[in-house]
Amino acid sequence: MPEPEPFDVRTLPISAIVTVGKRHYFSGQLGLLEGKLVKGGIQAELKQIFLNIETLLKHHEAKMSAIFKTTVYLTDMNDFVVMNEAFREAFRDSPEWPTRTTVGVASLPLGAKVEIEVIAIAKPHEPSAAKLREKQAHDKGGKH
Repeated sequence: MPEPEPFDVRTLPISAIVTVGKRHYFSGQLGLLEGKLVKGGIQAELKQIFLNIETLLKHHEAKMSAIFKTTVYLTDMNDFVVMNEAFREAFRDSPEWPTRTTVGVASLPLGAKVEIEVIAIAKPHEPSAAKLREKQAHDKGGKH
């Protein structure tokens, strides 16, 4: 079977991300690098998807911790465990895990094994670790 031709997502009739009010809505993300699906299977695709999401978030002055809702489309539900590990890694610095819905599908564009759609808070308030420690110390010492 011939390899799918690379494509420029900018030519598709969709937006990669749209901001409405205080939320960023992402179109489904595939493991694309320079218009081609990365090689290496589900793990490589997941890694690239999260890199792509982080890049889009940075352009909108947000971090992975801003994501509160995800929808994952898997072509093989046997990849659920691998997908969970990728989520643990991608959201390791987030104070909370995002909510998630996982859906098994027959196929995805370009023969991808996974597609992830996210919704994130626009410009979330993210206090530094030092400020959190200061607040915790104040809360402990300030109560009588």
